This record gives sequence, C-alpha cells and structure tokens, in this order.
Amino acid sequence: MRGPPEGDRALVRVDGYGPTGFTISGRRHQGPIILRADDVVTWASFAESGLEAAAARDLLADFQPPGIVLVGTGQQRVVPDPSFLTWFRARGFEPELMATGAACRTWNVLAMEGREVIAGLIPSGWAPTQDTES
Repeated sequence: MRGPPEGDRALVRVDGYGPTGFTISGRRHQGPIILRADDVVTWASFAESGLEAAAARDLLADFQPPGIVLVGTGQQRVVPDPSFLTWFRARGFEPELMATGAACRTWNVLAMEGREVIAGLIPSGWAPTQDTES
C-alpha cells in the first residue's frame, strides 16, 4: 500500500502482526492496540480485563456512528463478554469481530479507501495477564 488516499493525510497502516504485537506504519507496538485514522494507542483496558465493557468504552472513545468498528480477537474469532457487545449496540454500533490477521487486512483496505474506521487489535498469542512492557 502506497500513499495516503487523499492529500497530505498520513495513512496508518498495519505492516505486520504476530503473537506479541504489531508493526504499524514502520513502528513496533507490543500488546493490544487501538488504531484510529491518524493514531495508534495502547489498548490498556483490554490488557487488564479482556473483551468487556471497559474495553469497548476505550475503543470507541469519541468515535461516532456510522463508522466501522473492527475487533481483531487474536488467532481466531472469539465471542466477547456480553457487556462488550451491549455497550457497542447501545451506541449504535455493531462491531465486526474477526481473527486479528483478517482485521489487519480489512483495516488496511478500509483505511486506504479513506473510510471512517477504528480497530481494536489483540496480538494472536496474547492473554490479558501479559505484561505490555516486554
């Protein structure tokens, strides 16, 4: 993928992913992350509690419908805690749950198209008790 979809806007892209983290726009990130159109941040609430309401709240932050919400749940698609889905649905979102590899590829396509999208990505070998500093 080359270049931003329009103008000078930098494209946040997933260059690689693995059992402990991601390479995003050439920089390595350990642990769960949240991707926004122009930023990547640590998904700390997931690291502490897994896919529960707190993780949903932090993922959405100030993101508004009708945007697309991707959730990469690890090596395979995982059904989250009911509070996770309830939190999203109460705010007008239906998150797309998929394996992390699929979520990374989907992010890159949607970001390249300039779509309104946000993603919560969990490394394929991650468990909520892992230390994000390693």
